[in-house]
Amino acid sequence: MTDTPTLTDTNKPGPNRPAARLIGPDVLRGFALLGILVPNIFTFAWPFTAMTDASAIGDALRFLDLDAIENVAANSFSHQFMSIAFLGKFMFIFAMLFGAGVVMFDNGKPGNNTGRWYLRLAWLLLFGVIHAIFIWYGDILVWYAAAGMLLPWWCRKLEPIPLLLIASLLYLIGMALSVGLIGLSSVFVDVGLMTVEEAFGDVEREVAAMTGTFLDGTIYRAITASITWFFVLPLTFIWSISGLMLAGIALAKLGIITGERSPKFYSRMAIVGITLGIITTLAGYLALHDLTPVWAGQLWAFVAQLFGIPLGLGYIAAVLWLVTSGKLAPVTTGLAAVGRMAFTNYLGTSIICSLIFTGPGLGLYATVQFPTLWLIVIGVWTVNIAFSLFWLRGFRFGPLEWLWRCLTYGKLLPIRR
Repeated sequence: MTDTPTLTDTNKPGPNRPAARLIGPDVLRGFALLGILVPNIFTFAWPFTAMTDASAIGDALRFLDLDAIENVAANSFSHQFMSIAFLGKFMFIFAMLFGAGVVMFDNGKPGNNTGRWYLRLAWLLLFGVIHAIFIWYGDILVWYAAAGMLLPWWCRKLEPIPLLLIASLLYLIGMALSVGLIGLSSVFVDVGLMTVEEAFGDVEREVAAMTGTFLDGTIYRAITASITWFFVLPLTFIWSISGLMLAGIALAKLGIITGERSPKFYSRMAIVGITLGIITTLAGYLALHDLTPVWAGQLWAFVAQLFGIPLGLGYIAAVLWLVTSGKLAPVTTGLAAVGRMAFTNYLGTSIICSLIFTGPGLGLYATVQFPTLWLIVIGVWTVNIAFSLFWLRGFRFGPLEWLWRCLTYGKLLPIRR
């Protein structure tokens, strides 16, 4: 695409100006930001185990002793649809875009880029901790910051093939450790060293905390969820995330994830990826739930991404085909605006959903089922798009993006257009 802006505005330290941005990553980031809400809505509205087992919705309803009738069919179908089409795919895209961002951040800027990179991630880590403890413990920023501080920066100058080989190895190590963690948990439950609630999550305790006061929720997030989120899962997931970041660096160097290939290239990649991805994802999902029905949901939460790699790549290609071909320009314009403000929209989505569902807000936690919950998802998407388009009419960056840049560069940067 000949009129795609490139990152050439690098003659002085500072963030890339809008005119110097690549369009493709912004659109992809917006697409991923909206898509990731689908699996996340299960944990905003219901106990965290609802993401792995739809029956947790019924457990929560019974605990609250509500008169509401459980929408078993709608909840089950929505959970299966999410598990196959969404789970792991958008985190996959985000992680690779984060890796591509390493290349963009280091694109010829003079000065101590290493120091700036680590300062940037230190601030991201702090934002992630605040987000996880005070707003929503499903935070991903902590993992991205921690993984970004390891290999991605130091491997950024490698050629694509070595990067992809190292990425594959790290990713498979992470998957193996994740599967091992599930296997170890099942053994602990069998021998009595761990309760089912400790393995799957205590639905009653979580419902009580999330429907209580802000302090109740904060204590639960800080003591219970954050211990697992910060200290257990990173031991497994950080390998996989690092691998995906290295893969993103490689795909950026190849001009694939940045939208620098032809529409024909992306159309073929989309057809192959989506077709193959549907086959592998369905096969893995059905086989796993047939072989290990008790632990299937927990295990699928870890391996859904592995089986869905072709589908994730197909999604990337389909979005970039829209960008490079000029199709559905209003859609890609909206997605690009959301993507340019991904940090603001990510935390903003958590705040909106917390205000809707938790006790200090409207208190709808563990009460809104599918298909009604889909309307909330669409409503949040609408807010993301409308706010981003409105804000960027007068400002160069989203409010949190601007704050993050100012903290990274140690100075007040212009925000108005």
